[in-house]
Amino acid sequence: MSPAEFRYGNYVQLKDRRNEYFRETYSIQDIFGLSGLYTLKEVSPSAFIKHRYPGIYIEPILLTPRILELAGFEKEEENSELLCQGYQRYYMTVFLNKNNGDLEWIEYGNNSIFYPKNDDKFYLHQLQNLYFAIVEEEIIIENFNILGEKKNLQLLKTTLNYLRGCILNRMVRILQL
Repeated sequence: MSPAEFRYGNYVQLKDRRNEYFRETYSIQDIFGLSGLYTLKEVSPSAFIKHRYPGIYIEPILLTPRILELAGFEKEEENSELLCQGYQRYYMTVFLNKNNGDLEWIEYGNNSIFYPKNDDKFYLHQLQNLYFAIVEEEIIIENFNILGEKKNLQLLKTTLNYLRGCILNRMVRILQL
């Protein structure tokens, strides 16, 4: 991603050299021109340490219904006739396709203000920037994890399997005594 696409306060995720995502979500604290270096801080009440990362490890966060709700957008009453589900915050409404979750359009008041080009994906930092430009207010999401429930469940299963192995090894040792 180009440094021109991000601004101070945008939420992003990090990848390591093996293209695996870090568990935490980060907020951009500083952008060093076109050098491709960013200062990031973990989005967490206890986080205060800032680190610099090259832009090649920074990835945008795909906009999802869960993230919209965490950002203060309320799910509108579902209409079975529409192919989209609306999420509203103040006068801005974001419409996502019910089948694939892709952004369909964004309205402000009664005016459609944004349509994605072709099959472009829409990201959280783009919504943050658009919202700030129109409403002149930041979207703040406190202490959230972008991995989502599915990956969290996988992490929990891995941890439980590890603990089960430790307990079984300990039981075998006790029985051998």
